[in-house]
Amino acid sequence: MKMKRSGYVAAALALALSGAVWAHEGEKHDTAERKGAEEVTMKGEIVDMNCYSAHDGRGAKHATCAKECALGGAPIGLLTEKGEVYLLLENHSKPKLKKPYMEARGKVAETVTIMGDLYKRGGLPAIVVNMVMTGKEK
Repeated sequence: MKMKRSGYVAAALALALSGAVWAHEGEKHDTAERKGAEEVTMKGEIVDMNCYSAHDGRGAKHATCAKECALGGAPIGLLTEKGEVYLLLENHSKPKLKKPYMEARGKVAETVTIMGDLYKRGGLPAIVVNMVMTGKEK
């Protein structure tokens, strides 16, 4: 019995995808290398990147929508007082440092101070979040 052409395509696709997953899982993220990273501390408003980029959604008037978007998985960023925007990223090299990023997600539409590692790739500035401070800490 011959396998149909679509069966071959499906099998090849499954094989390719399993290789891609294996390659990612096998990839080492060595924080000691941190190619191009700069430790920074920056203050600004956490924004959901979808609404901010598309229609300048930010501030208290946009808080409800921003929280829904961010908690739903939309990317988040830090909008500084100078009007600069930095994409915020989870530190997936160190599982214990995932918590600060999740904390930042819950602070959308609030002004916070972010401490982390700044990267610039292809013109996109991004900060791997290591700590979030709201000003209430003493």
